[in-house]
Amino acid sequence: MTPGYIRKAQPRTPRRAVCQSGDVPDRSVSWYFLSFANTHRNLGGAVVEGRDYHAAIRRAHDLGIYPKARNCEVLGTPLYDDDIKQIPETIRNRHLTANEIIGQLHGWWF
Repeated sequence: MTPGYIRKAQPRTPRRAVCQSGDVPDRSVSWYFLSFANTHRNLGGAVVEGRDYHAAIRRAHDLGIYPKARNCEVLGTPLYDDDIKQIPETIRNRHLTANEIIGQLHGWWF
């Protein structure tokens, strides 16, 4: 018997994207925090710009920071002005490891 907190492996489409928040800032371009993971581990994250959630994922692909791990899932949330002001420019638009998210972003999204 499997404990309730462990999900059994289910067939999934690769790189399934799920937006956690329907709250999108009312701006033409917004910043998004994207978190990458698969069933085995956390694959890091990124802070990228996009007109919407799916555009942010495309931007991550264009920047080459989207993990190529099998069955990678993406969770994303829009960032508001107060959030983005606290994120250093040096860690935007690039792949962030789990340790960087914990250390530099103080684990905001873990």
